[in-house]
Amino acid sequence: MVDLENAILRAHKGFQLWTRERMQELVTCITGRIPGARSDWDSANESWAVISRPNQGIAYICAKIPFIVVADPFAKGVNECVKAEEAVVFEVSDFDDHRYKVTKSVLENIFAKTLTPVVSYDTLSIRDLWYATVS
Repeated sequence: MVDLENAILRAHKGFQLWTRERMQELVTCITGRIPGARSDWDSANESWAVISRPNQGIAYICAKIPFIVVADPFAKGVNECVKAEEAVVFEVSDFDDHRYKVTKSVLENIFAKTLTPVVSYDTLSIRDLWYATVS
């Protein structure tokens, strides 16, 4: 298992400087750099923006903390949009791989809500993380 907790906690330390406006700029930059990329984010009530292109996930960008999960093939394009030390960029090979873990209470503290018991936080995929914390 890969422990996501340290990366998430490092991002949480920088949350005071992270704004929804900067996140939107980042989403625009990434979708402009990667051909065919589009974003899905309801900025009014969702905690994550999802960037993808048909049948291919690119990145999940958290609105609460400066934490970005990016698929390996797109890391260069995403990193070109992120300012130095602005966010924690976590590279993965597969968003559906159940190889991550994080303490549920840490996420509940950061996202300020009770999370679903349906997800296993000891064998978590990135898509599970998104599902549990998106709204």
